[in-house]
Amino acid sequence: MTLIEMGGTGVVRKLKGADPVHRGIEEVIGSPSFLSVNYTDNYHADCALKVLKARGYRTIGLVGPGSMPHAFVTRIKEGLAGTNFVDVTDAIDRLKAIKSEEEIGLIRRCAEMQDAVFAKIARAIKPGMRDLDVTALAQHESQVLGSEQGIFLGNSAPLGRRAPFAPRHMQGRTLRAGDHLVLLIENNGPGGFFTEIARTLVLGKASNELIDGFEAMKEAQDHTLSLMKPGALCRDIAIAHG
Repeated sequence: MTLIEMGGTGVVRKLKGADPVHRGIEEVIGSPSFLSVNYTDNYHADCALKVLKARGYRTIGLVGPGSMPHAFVTRIKEGLAGTNFVDVTDAIDRLKAIKSEEEIGLIRRCAEMQDAVFAKIARAIKPGMRDLDVTALAQHESQVLGSEQGIFLGNSAPLGRRAPFAPRHMQGRTLRAGDHLVLLIENNGPGGFFTEIARTLVLGKASNELIDGFEAMKEAQDHTLSLMKPGALCRDIAIAHG
């Protein structure tokens, strides 16, 4: 494989598939490309074109074209006139969906990490903290336990008022006694696999409305889990949940 990444123009590292970090990579090509700098839009594409032309491929599969920069895909297609391009995302997604026992174990370790982080938050949260302090603590504890990246959304409000998930720049509210805070932890654990947990914490006594809503969600989740069996279609499970 050839990897194109941030680096000096024309810099090529020949790894020959033996690098313990870049496993399976034959060469790494450097290119100082920035999405925010317009004139560099074609730098990565031009690096790829040189490799693709040398290999003489007649059909090229794109994985996740919806997440690729428009300028990159356009440049590749214009530079390889007569080449057939196909979207192979679905085929790759089916392969990714099949997990080995090792991968399943890593996913469980990620979920266990998030459980431990949430338990830490439940012990530490108190009036006077900002929403930001709560999410920062969640991120810190996650990284201590082996996480590398993810999102931490938190938002508080007085009971009876909706507290939707909010990004970092909207987490400046200060918690008061009796408030509730909704917290989402969606990050990776050892091995790079992601799981997600979201809960509502109440700094006081939860209202009957909040308790009833929580119980309804638990019942819906239990019902959905009962349908998740080998051979079941995800589409049918999603419809039944709705």
